[in-house]
Amino acid sequence: MTVRMRMVETGSLTLEPQIMAHAEEMFVVLSDPAIYAHENQPPRSLEWLRIRFAKLETRLSADGREQWLNWVIRLPTSELIGYVQATIYPDGRAAIAYELSSAYWGRGLGSQAVKAMISELVEHYGVRRLSAVLVRGNLRSKHLLERLDFSLASPEQHAAHRVARGEMLMRRKITIGDAMKQTGDDVIMKIAPPATADDANWLSMRDRLWPDGTESEHLADMADALRRGHHVRLALAADDTAIGFVEASKRVDYVNGTSSSPVVFLEGLYVEPAARRKGVARALVADVENWARAERCSELASDSPLENVQAHAAHRALGFEEMERVVYFRRPVPGLKVAR
Repeated sequence: MTVRMRMVETGSLTLEPQIMAHAEEMFVVLSDPAIYAHENQPPRSLEWLRIRFAKLETRLSADGREQWLNWVIRLPTSELIGYVQATIYPDGRAAIAYELSSAYWGRGLGSQAVKAMISELVEHYGVRRLSAVLVRGNLRSKHLLERLDFSLASPEQHAAHRVARGEMLMRRKITIGDAMKQTGDDVIMKIAPPATADDANWLSMRDRLWPDGTESEHLADMADALRRGHHVRLALAADDTAIGFVEASKRVDYVNGTSSSPVVFLEGLYVEPAARRKGVARALVADVENWARAERCSELASDSPLENVQAHAAHRALGFEEMERVVYFRRPVPGLKVAR
């Protein structure tokens, strides 16, 4: 299994998902002695770097619980000048790092690249907290992080993260409450569980997604979903107006098109019409993906009626691929009344 990464365009820079083919160019960048004044050391050899980059192409730790994302930084002139990277943990926290050739220091390019990566992590990976560890004498890096709203962690946080002597931990919160996210069109939202089993926002949106259900049926299904431990989250705007919701379950029986078990299944995904095409669905699915990772489920699945081409397009935009189409049949048993 691998994690798909996107190319990120930002101002005069392009962040390309790092692959083995970048090793030769990056070996030159990473052999710059100036970037090791405070920590780390250059790659041992070009072959060593090729092997390392090849291993990192899975984008996952060996146990699959952490995402390891690496981008190389490219100028419009096609020259590579450094990298940005993030380790995403199941709880939605990301530890970031970056390196830039000394020939390009002092131009704001490092800040630009890191800022673009952070936006990508928040919008497409559901990241809620950021951290970085650096040597205390590395003032250049410290000032870069401060410009991006990072602040020095408390002594207690240093101890909890086992930060080594001579190093410092800097942190930045993306969230207010459960999860604040900045999406493509500057929509700020909070991702949170429903307040109660009969949450009015959840109920009203459920009714719009599945209008054939009665209120009593919806309320029974909502209570059952929470009792069974389904992952239910609402997307709330800055004024706490509900603008979307997602319901996901963990299915242990066979799910069409998948090859593992259990599988996290999207039971329902809805976004209010006025909030569509603003990253709300993407943020909700990213939250489900974090839950799937914490539950050690390697696949997300969903379904849609054959005629709902709008839903098909939405699934593809969210990174799903169509696996198969199924026609269901039924036949009543003569002499028996169908139970309702």
